[in-house]
Amino acid sequence: MNLQPIEYPSNIRISEEIESNFQKFDVFLEELNKMELPPEVVVSLNTQLENLPLFSGSEEQFLIKLKNTKMVLLKILYQEVHVVPKSHYRDLWMALGLSIIGIPIGILFFLFLDNSIYIAIGIALGFVIGVLIGNYLDNQAEEEGRQLSKEYL
Repeated sequence: MNLQPIEYPSNIRISEEIESNFQKFDVFLEELNKMELPPEVVVSLNTQLENLPLFSGSEEQFLIKLKNTKMVLLKILYQEVHVVPKSHYRDLWMALGLSIIGIPIGILFFLFLDNSIYIAIGIALGFVIGVLIGNYLDNQAEEEGRQLSKEYL
């Protein structure tokens, strides 16, 4: 079962920006069609895609709708079959490493060693730890075939 192809809404003037974003969206859908997705996930994705050709609004609103639809599709893929875009975990764990690991470590160093430079060292350490964890999880997702070939965010 494949994803339904999408068409331009009839009331939207096709500018270069819309054409470019639409082509990127088509590449995204082609990659999803190559994956073996469960039928219930395909139905859920097709339900989201049905509304695009029926859109009535300005060109700017259509671009926003196109980007929001891509985000919704990625969210469905993540929740249902744990498929993620390339570098998803790296980006997620970079932020988590900074905030959850780095800042507390930096504050602990600052309190025990009484030098505020250790806050920056803790943040850098958290950043590195977060990137390492994220890269490990991205590699694991790629080995399991759960990673898309591009960053679609």
